[in-house]
Amino acid sequence: MRRNVTVLVLCLALVIISSALFADSFVLTGNYLKVGVSNSGALINDDASVGIQYDPTGGGSFGAFDYLTPGIPCEYWSIGIDYGADPSVSSGNATLFSDFGLTNGNPLNMVTTNTSVGSTLSAKSVGTWDAFDIGVTQDLWFDANESTIHFHTAITNNNLDSLLLGAFARGADPDQDSYISGPQTNNSIPAANEVMAVGPSSGYSITLIDDQGQGGVPSIHAQWTSDNPDPFFFYNTPPNDGNGDNSINMAWGGTIDAGQTVDIYYSYELGGPKNPSVPEPCTMSLLGLSLCGLLGLRRRRK
Repeated sequence: MRRNVTVLVLCLALVIISSALFADSFVLTGNYLKVGVSNSGALINDDASVGIQYDPTGGGSFGAFDYLTPGIPCEYWSIGIDYGADPSVSSGNATLFSDFGLTNGNPLNMVTTNTSVGSTLSAKSVGTWDAFDIGVTQDLWFDANESTIHFHTAITNNNLDSLLLGAFARGADPDQDSYISGPQTNNSIPAANEVMAVGPSSGYSITLIDDQGQGGVPSIHAQWTSDNPDPFFFYNTPPNDGNGDNSINMAWGGTIDAGQTVDIYYSYELGGPKNPSVPEPCTMSLLGLSLCGLLGLRRRRK
C-alpha cells in the first residue's frame, strides 16, 4: 500500500472496540493463552471477565491476572475512509466513533464466530460499512501451544466507481501490572514494525507487530481515554508518549482502488518476565561449592 504522510482534512473514521452489548462473545483457551473475543472482533468477552490472559509456563493455569483488566478494558481496531480523496465523489466531513470500554456499540454489525479446529483456536468476524460499500473481514488465531495471537484483516472496496484513501489501526491499553503495582507500563518502539509495553514490576510484555512489514506505523498514546483512536491520526502523526498508562498502536494507510482488497497481517506477542530471576541463596552456595571443587580438581591435576 502507498503511504500518504499528509494530514488528512476530510475523513470518515469508524472504530470498533470491545463491547458488552453483544451476547455472542466467547473465550478461546490454550495452554499459554486465554483470550476473550467480542462480537465486534475485539479482544474482550461481554462481561469483561477475560481479555488477554497469559500463562508463561504453558500449563493452562489462568487466574485473575489479565493484560486488559481491571479498569477500562481497551482493545480495539479502527478503520477510516477519506471520501474526499476521489474528485468524483462529493466531499464532506463526517466522523463516527464508538466509545472505549464496555459501553460502545458495533457500528459495522460485525458477526463473529468461533472457527476453532483441533489445537488451532480461531475466530472469524465479518461486517460491512454500508455507507461506502466497504467489506471488512478479520481472522484471528493461535495454536494451543503458542503465545502469539495472529490477525489477518481484509478490507474490500466494493464500490466500483471510487478510489478511496483509507487507514486502519489496531491497539490496546495494556494493564498487566494492575494487580501488582498499577496500570503503568514501560513502553517502547524497539523496531520500525513493533511497539511494546512491559510491566515494570512483573516483567510481562505485550508486543504489537506488523508481521509482513507492510508499512505499519507504531505509536504510544497517553490520551487514549479522551481521544478517539482515529487511524489517520496514528498513521500520519504517530505519538510517542513514552512510559505510563498509555495505549500501544499500529496503523496502516493508503489507497483502496475500486474492487480492491487490502490484506493486513499483524500479531500480539506475549512474553515475560523479561528480567531473569535471581538465584536463591542456596543455589548460589551450591554454585560456589561447585566452582571451588573444580578449582581444587584443576590444582590436583597440575
